[in-house]
Amino acid sequence: MLKKIKIAAAALLIAASASANATVVSFSVDNYGPSFGSFAGADTNANGILAQDELTSFVFDHLVYGHHVTLSTLFGFGDFDLVSNSWLANGSGWGTNGSFFSWNGGANSVDGTWANVSTSIVQLDAQNNVPEPATLALLGIGLAGIVAARRKKVA
Repeated sequence: MLKKIKIAAAALLIAASASANATVVSFSVDNYGPSFGSFAGADTNANGILAQDELTSFVFDHLVYGHHVTLSTLFGFGDFDLVSNSWLANGSGWGTNGSFFSWNGGANSVDGTWANVSTSIVQLDAQNNVPEPATLALLGIGLAGIVAARRKKVA
């Protein structure tokens, strides 16, 4: 029985090492009047690229034209390279060379053919290990097993 508990504990330690790295990026579109934004996400597949399906938030505002884009209204998003701090204009939108991001079903976009986008990684939280749901489930199962084993021993 002690061997089973040791195996369960080892499995929990391995599972606890799974983590997601949270990143926050601020940006401005330098040649599009006063416009700025930020996005955040976690590189869940650990490939060094933050893709649209890995975003947890997105906001963009253009003060003159009144554009306000959020994660729920975002249509396309170009990949963001976390290693080189560069945003690739490969998102879906109306541009021939792709877009940094688009909204309104792709009818509006900050396009790679004309936009000059500056980015700054505000937070690259590689050291903050966030437990994944599976890790927490394994921890709960392990604790329940330990409690059950102690109850059997006492009775």
